[in-house]
Amino acid sequence: SYSDMKTTTLVVSQKYENRISTADWRANQPFLTNFLPLLENDSYDVNQQKRIKNNTIDALFKYYWIVNDFSHLYFVTGNTFIDAKVTSVEKQILSDNTTNDFFNSGFGNNLDFRFNDAKLGIEYKFLFKKWTTKASLYVHNLDLLTENNGLENQYSKNVLQPQLESELELKKGETVTFNYRLTNEFSDFQMYTNQFQLQNYQSVFRGNAQLTEQRQNAY
Repeated sequence: SYSDMKTTTLVVSQKYENRISTADWRANQPFLTNFLPLLENDSYDVNQQKRIKNNTIDALFKYYWIVNDFSHLYFVTGNTFIDAKVTSVEKQILSDNTTNDFFNSGFGNNLDFRFNDAKLGIEYKFLFKKWTTKASLYVHNLDLLTENNGLENQYSKNVLQPQLESELELKKGETVTFNYRLTNEFSDFQMYTNQFQLQNYQSVFRGNAQLTEQRQNAY
């Protein structure tokens, strides 16, 4: 706090994830034959090895200015950075301990995912009698880069995100509120793996490396 009228806050957070998972599917007859290039064998043993590494850093700086008893101004800047990697390998283990790799049939991911969201915004809050309103406007610079098995995709865009929060007090304990928010959300980085991944005996998953932001209007 610089004074009773001016205050700043700074928040920085980091999330780091590094996990390896192994799954095995065993059956006495072929399964998902439309996707899996299974070789004839006494039994059918499919192995999957998957690794996820994710480093996410969030930073937010906010400046609060109490202009007077009826109006406040807030200036906001922040950044979100995600650096992630997803690898997955599916293969059939045969009775003689040799393997049948499914890579040539569209399986096997080696995804490098980098995403950056830099934002700058202003918020104005004012009080008029029993009516309190906060109007906000943010500009976001979105930058996405994915690479999976040598195929690269890059996407950049500037977007505006307005917000409005309004509350009218009719009488003690009774209020009328109106909220509006426009957001541009990106999918989880695992949704960008555009090679097949085995989910279970009955399903296979495949993402899309060309996904862009999803615009949502919330009231």
